[in-house]
Amino acid sequence: HSLGLEIIANVEGKKPSVSVEAADHLRMLNTLKDIMAELQEKPEFADLIKTFFAYHLVPYRDRFDFKSEGEYDEYLQAHEVRSLQGDVVKSLEELEIANFLFLNGINYEYERLYKVDTATAARRQYQPDFTILEPEVYIEHFALNKDHRPPYFINEKEYLDGVAWKRQLHAQQGTKLIETYSHQRLDGMLLTELERKLKTAGVKFNPIPPASMFKKLAELGAIDRFTKLVAAVLHHFKSNLHTIESLQARVTASSDVKRNAAFLRIFEAVFAAYQARLRSSGQVDFDDMIATATQYVEAGQYRSAFAYILVDEFQDISNGRARLLKALSRQNAGARLFCVGDDWQAIYRFAGSDIS
Repeated sequence: HSLGLEIIANVEGKKPSVSVEAADHLRMLNTLKDIMAELQEKPEFADLIKTFFAYHLVPYRDRFDFKSEGEYDEYLQAHEVRSLQGDVVKSLEELEIANFLFLNGINYEYERLYKVDTATAARRQYQPDFTILEPEVYIEHFALNKDHRPPYFINEKEYLDGVAWKRQLHAQQGTKLIETYSHQRLDGMLLTELERKLKTAGVKFNPIPPASMFKKLAELGAIDRFTKLVAAVLHHFKSNLHTIESLQARVTASSDVKRNAAFLRIFEAVFAAYQARLRSSGQVDFDDMIATATQYVEAGQYRSAFAYILVDEFQDISNGRARLLKALSRQNAGARLFCVGDDWQAIYRFAGSDIS
């Protein structure tokens, strides 16, 4: 980093200041949160946050792809499937439904006791998945594929008997039941169909304003967790000399294009605002020391006088540092590069190191 700073000073004629955020991780997180709070005032960014937090915060996996109910439950517990209203729900599809209702200002309760006593010695009191309070509408989400069969690890007869019992109960009591299914999520029709059925049932939509959504996310701790993710990606992005275009190519080739694309759009806006803050104050962070110096050397704005380049702890090399070394070596035909490292001590992958 000091070499990078020296190269920048040589080209620009003055040594830039190092930002406080560079050495203070908590300050960095607070700065990124401030940036997102400011961007939240823009409708386009608010929509990006709304989309990601409502439908992409937890990586979606089809329930039918799991080997057992226990494996699926472990996945849910590992990702804390908590809705924007604060309820821990029982499936990823229920999470999308809950967040859809919350964001559209629809007053509901999750697994509220049914208004009619149904408890018996063999069956506990019925609790519909979602109860909409005004007008009274019930939503049941069934884990059924297009053939109306549950995942193979669930007792099919018992599950389908339960589905039939719920339908019969609502018919007997004259209560309005809306059904949704797992296969609708895979077809991309889950929320579209739900919205259509809700409006047909007379449910009023009153989308909550972005400020209220951002406040709720902060109360749930979701903003803090997301900010840590943004900070980690920002460091890897800069230390490996990525561009938005290079990340876009990786998104396109990824296994979850929609989720990664939603995150990248948020990251692009935050990154641009962060870099603008650094420029306006004439400061750099640690990643800039390497990246900017590398750009100056590759462009020939800095001429290397080094005949011997010695690198210790080479297992901690990152793409950005490797490019700086290559650029310095290429400028002097007689330069010698000597590196010492131990791949058994390569423990800084989380910080951007990549021995490959």
